[in-house]
Amino acid sequence: MALVLALLLTFGVLLGSAASQIKSPSKASPDRTGCPSDAACASLKLLTLNVWGLPEAMGSRLKAERMEALAGALLKMAPDVILLEELWMEADHVALSQALRKEGYVMTEFRQLALKECDGVVTPIFCSGGRWVGTEPRVA
Repeated sequence: MALVLALLLTFGVLLGSAASQIKSPSKASPDRTGCPSDAACASLKLLTLNVWGLPEAMGSRLKAERMEALAGALLKMAPDVILLEELWMEADHVALSQALRKEGYVMTEFRQLALKECDGVVTPIFCSGGRWVGTEPRVA
């Protein structure tokens, strides 16, 4: 249990360091937000994460626990756009997609970026581990 908590704590720190805020326009501002104080600015919170989603039989450790905690950790960050790497297996994709959909996010479909030979049940060969997630359908 202590190992799982340590991994989740590390995961949370990684999420925090991976999130970035992009503001426009690009004029310098004294308040460090990237926006002049007299301008209305839009922001985009972007999160990238390698989820280390290989099957446990291929060397991934504590995968079930990490996948179970993933949606909650992503939602806590409240990003506008999420780019995921190594979400290889269909069951992990379905579970994460359903959890995020409940909170208004949409995700690329499992086979949308994969070759037709992708299995995604036993092995990740020919599958795409890349996923785009967003709050707007046009993002995914």
